[in-house]
Amino acid sequence: MLVANESTSDVEASLIALHGQSYGALRVLIAADSQMVAEVEAMIAQDSHHLDHDHLDIVAEVGSATLTDVANEATGLVDGDNGLFWLIESGTIPEPRALHHLVAELLEANAAVVGPKIVNADDENRLQAVGITVDRLGERVEPLNLDEADQEQHDRVRDVLAVDASGMLFRADLFRELGGFASPMSAGTADVELCWRAHCAGARVMVVPDAVIARPHERIAALISSRSASRSQVVRDEVDTVLVTASAQQWVARTLQIFGVSLFQLMLGVFLGATRPPARRLAAVLSAPFRVRSLRERRKRLRPLRSVSDAEISSLLYPISSRLTSIVKSRDDDVVVTAG
Repeated sequence: MLVANESTSDVEASLIALHGQSYGALRVLIAADSQMVAEVEAMIAQDSHHLDHDHLDIVAEVGSATLTDVANEATGLVDGDNGLFWLIESGTIPEPRALHHLVAELLEANAAVVGPKIVNADDENRLQAVGITVDRLGERVEPLNLDEADQEQHDRVRDVLAVDASGMLFRADLFRELGGFASPMSAGTADVELCWRAHCAGARVMVVPDAVIARPHERIAALISSRSASRSQVVRDEVDTVLVTASAQQWVARTLQIFGVSLFQLMLGVFLGATRPPARRLAAVLSAPFRVRSLRERRKRLRPLRSVSDAEISSLLYPISSRLTSIVKSRDDDVVVTAG
């Protein structure tokens, strides 16, 4: 599934990369709004020698704006639960064997969701993301953009709590059972929430570094900018993810844990000049009763699918003790927000 949300040149570059995949059983579906569809059709007509029309569908009138919302809408247009969906943003370039590696690992490990290593399209030796780590408060541990030199330090297939929506490959049946991505969600939170619910349903989520996708720096910069502009909403979505995925037995304890840790960080932040992040989290917890109807409905949908305990997922979560030291290491509010 190719989400066409930028220029037609970006769409064309991604289409060429998709048609060049070594994995044969691939059908490309373009999800775009009505205006973009017309532009894509014109581009295809002009560049027919580059594109394989036998494996190309164009979906019109997809009205959603975000990557995950478009995925929800577009998957509803495809019948059947036996296949796999691969979510690709226009402008991102998968390496020729990227899909092969993802499918092979998904089948071999009996995983439900797998994701690639994402590198900077402008400098493919710079890493952007290799899986997502989250702590018990629902906050991302790594920055949205790792911006590390790729020295194969992350090149190990492993179980992770979540993978980035960009380049995510998931089983169609589980995606529909889970109800797709939660919406509305702030940028960079819906993928974590979906993967966390997948874990609750007993599914494996894995990162496959041999599968490489190059993403333009402008995309990750726009994501960071979007999160910075809606910091309070990001924190509410992170807290709500914890409250939705916690089991009934652990719900009260997890809520008190978020409150207690946030209060401690706030008190510590008074002396370090870094009070805003924990204050936002405290506000998110205290305002949860105003969102109780939505939280209850989301928990109700997850309840029949839940098949593992919180303890089985906890090994994938970053320790609270390590998170408590982070406020001492950095007083920069923007750094904290960029990391989640």
